[in-house]
Amino acid sequence: MALVWALVCLLKPEWWELPPGAVPDEDVRALEETVSCLQLRPVELNRARVDELLDIPWLNPVLAHRVAAYRDSAHGFQSIGELRRVGGMTDEWFRALAPLLTTQQAGPGWSGDVALRAGIDSVGSRPERLRTFGRARVKQGQWTGAALVEHDPGEAGIVDWSGLGLGWQGRSVSVVGGDFTFGSGLGLVFSGPHRRAGSAFGEDVKGPGNLRLLSSALETRALRGLGADIQVPGWTLTVLGSHSGQDAKLNPDGTVERLRGDGVYDDSASKAERNTVNQTAAGASVTRLWRGVAVTGNGAFVRYSREFAPGDSADSFSGRALGCGGVSAELRTEDYRLGLEGAASSGGGAAGALDLAGEWSGLSAGLGLHGYQTRYFAPLGRTRSLVDREPRLYGRARLGLRAAGFRVWLRGNTYRDFSDDSLPARVELSARQELGRLSLGCNLGRSYKLEQPRSRDSRLSLSWDIGRLGIEAVVGDEYPELTAGRGRMAGLLLRADLQPVRLGFSAARFDILGSGVRMSMREPDLSRAGSGFSTGVSAWRLATGLSLGIVQRVAVSAKAGATWREAFVLDAAGQVELALN
Repeated sequence: MALVWALVCLLKPEWWELPPGAVPDEDVRALEETVSCLQLRPVELNRARVDELLDIPWLNPVLAHRVAAYRDSAHGFQSIGELRRVGGMTDEWFRALAPLLTTQQAGPGWSGDVALRAGIDSVGSRPERLRTFGRARVKQGQWTGAALVEHDPGEAGIVDWSGLGLGWQGRSVSVVGGDFTFGSGLGLVFSGPHRRAGSAFGEDVKGPGNLRLLSSALETRALRGLGADIQVPGWTLTVLGSHSGQDAKLNPDGTVERLRGDGVYDDSASKAERNTVNQTAAGASVTRLWRGVAVTGNGAFVRYSREFAPGDSADSFSGRALGCGGVSAELRTEDYRLGLEGAASSGGGAAGALDLAGEWSGLSAGLGLHGYQTRYFAPLGRTRSLVDREPRLYGRARLGLRAAGFRVWLRGNTYRDFSDDSLPARVELSARQELGRLSLGCNLGRSYKLEQPRSRDSRLSLSWDIGRLGIEAVVGDEYPELTAGRGRMAGLLLRADLQPVRLGFSAARFDILGSGVRMSMREPDLSRAGSGFSTGVSAWRLATGLSLGIVQRVAVSAKAGATWREAFVLDAAGQVELALN
């Protein structure tokens, strides 16, 4: 279990982090790319609609409406600092939002941005693992176009995934074609990446349920076809059609054993499972808004090009065609939000979800429940596998307190498989005290199963800001309770903001005994070039990062790292970002 794996962004409020030990999935990477786009081209505060403001992943919808209402009543913001006058805008919210907003209007004509990223990762099992990513977006009036390419480590060819999309935004109608995502309700039927990361802790960080062009390589979330969103007072209607391929493992008779659902292929064994199953889908969603309550109905029909005939078909979907649908309701007030959803599929299963979140002065809380029966399957939602599943109930909760520079979070998540006596769970306590330029943080966590090895981990960090220089020291400890494994680490991180240059450096020592222990550390990660470091064996680790702003809208970033075990092993990554016009 890792000590910490923060989201790979320059800007990340403390509540928007992955739990220790978690590996970023496609949805999290999509959010990282969204933030990267916003850093390059911030949202125009004086012209943005509420749904455009909600492109910021962690912006509370209630606060977004307050920002728009204040702007309209004050005839616009003269500076970003005026955001502090909006009701409910705390210092914490302001620090999180300000870097992604601007009061400067873009010039007439077209605009766009380009990002190119490449890296060689030699920390893994092979000497070299190449990864590349490219994104280009262009906007002209009501039209927006996006093109993406990606190469995952271990994949054959120069490009293993590509995406292309075109969107048109009218006053009450928006249309997308090509590659796009759609999220609605609590995500049981339709789930785009904007039904998203913070909800893992019962957070109220979801944006509107709508169609969006891709900003990242969503191999398993992307729809490919045509969709339309129609909004009239009090109503929103969305329809879509999609035809896309998913990777699958086949049985000897040619039927599908299972679909690959994680979108990550970084080992040679996975190539034997790269059989394409075409998925043709049609869906619709309608929402009625009335006095703070939103009621949504979702439905979808999906047909596959191959037969599903899993060995446990009595408890799973089988055949070629599948229908699914659901109804959700959301209630919002200034202080809290309540969401409920129920869904069913033609396979004979049902699912349900609850999401409750509250935000008060100095206090926040969240609770989430999500469960499904074995035979429930929604291919456009979050259910990932057609076979080898059991009835499952997920639970997650969060409680946060802020006062006088002191912040504390208690977070936990668990799930229950009703076929056996296991209850995997994690509970984490995080505390941070701000003392002027000095910040002291502490994390205590426990991961456990009733009948399997359990583990405990702890982390203590001390950071100090000296003008444009930041220093952070971190120590951590992890040990399984039922095995002889043990992990310890100590690290130092330095960062300097010397505009237009930003620098970062980290050094760490990992001591790991036995097996079953893996530790991670956040490293200099400027503008998405590179990633954090993790290891399951003892090692020394050094890493450095550099980001250079060339003129106003061009940024070049690079990162290099070295790992010493029995010999030095190097890795490197670089990125170029350009804002056009």
